[in-house]
Amino acid sequence: MSHVGDTGATPLTHLYRTGLRESTTSTPQIVDPCVLMMESEENMPGNTGSGQNGEPATLAEVARELMIYLLRHRDARDTVDGILDWWLPGTAVSRSVLETALKELCRQDWIESERRSTDVVLFGLNKAKVSEILEHLATSN
Repeated sequence: MSHVGDTGATPLTHLYRTGLRESTTSTPQIVDPCVLMMESEENMPGNTGSGQNGEPATLAEVARELMIYLLRHRDARDTVDGILDWWLPGTAVSRSVLETALKELCRQDWIESERRSTDVVLFGLNKAKVSEILEHLATSN
């Protein structure tokens, strides 16, 4: 395993790319990179989740929450209303902020949209971009 300096710390980006977790045994554990990312985020000081303290979630927070949700639920597809109700429950996010985040993520090609009818559009993960998304989430805070 590659180490940084004398600190013995393994760069998160290396862990994300390889899907390996440092282990006390001689055999490294193979772990879903998404699990590693979420464990590191849950342990970050002051991490209370976006928009959960009554404050409106920012565009960046909403985009990040969407990507984390989709990495956990890679086959999920839903409408804007479904995303508000099921993917971001308890998050203080306005419909306009969510729609803007979805448009930006579609522009980046991280989320795909599928028009089912004139008024029904489903959004879901572009699975071909998972490693790019993980890299972005690992390097941006």
